[in-house]
Amino acid sequence: MLTNPRDLREYKEVDKIPMSMLQSIFSLHQKGEVYVGGRDAPLDHHFIIKVQVPMSQGNFPMLCYNKERNVQYLISDETELGAQLKSLILERCPRLPKGYFHSMVKDGVHYIKPCLLPKQNW
Repeated sequence: MLTNPRDLREYKEVDKIPMSMLQSIFSLHQKGEVYVGGRDAPLDHHFIIKVQVPMSQGNFPMLCYNKERNVQYLISDETELGAQLKSLILERCPRLPKGYFHSMVKDGVHYIKPCLLPKQNW
């Protein structure tokens, strides 16, 4: 549970992807549920999220998910947050473009703290 309201100042709200962008994405996704730009969660909580920058040509959104994969969604790199995350990831991990970030859900809205964490073993 978020106890300090200042915690939210370091996080940025995840922007939603227009549904029209999802046609070509669903064929790539195999397990779990996809939440477009965030998800409603039963409780406010913090966790780590992995953000994967697509390595293929084309305008594909970034796949984001937690270790348990019970939170999964897509972020466009055309949004302010998406562009910031992509830049951080490609700067530090150009060969294997994925990064880990603190994340949280507050009142059903998904947030990411745009500060790259060390590689996680999952």
